[in-house]
Amino acid sequence: MNQKEITIRFSDEENPSNAAGYAKELGDELRDEIEDLEVNHAKEDSSTQDFGATLILLLGAPAIVALAKGIAKYIARRPNAELSVDCGNGKTIKFKGDSTDAGKVSEALEKMCN
Repeated sequence: MNQKEITIRFSDEENPSNAAGYAKELGDELRDEIEDLEVNHAKEDSSTQDFGATLILLLGAPAIVALAKGIAKYIARRPNAELSVDCGNGKTIKFKGDSTDAGKVSEALEKMCN
């Protein structure tokens, strides 16, 4: 199966540990919902003691739809979450956790990552 690498970065300038918590929480949820998904955590700053606010996902192309739905559901519940998604093609989409963005996640990711 052809694998895609997608990077998701959370940011929270006021409290960086929140960003790491959001990444861990979303990674756990996606792992439970998407079959054959590989989730790895990465740290941008090696001096911190958290897991890192970056997720590196490896998944098959058909799983993009499930990923988009999982992200949309997650950010709808997390109004303070800010994340960017990079599909490895040089394009990045940024989302903030409000219902306006959550409704557009599936369409935007499918367009950009497929």
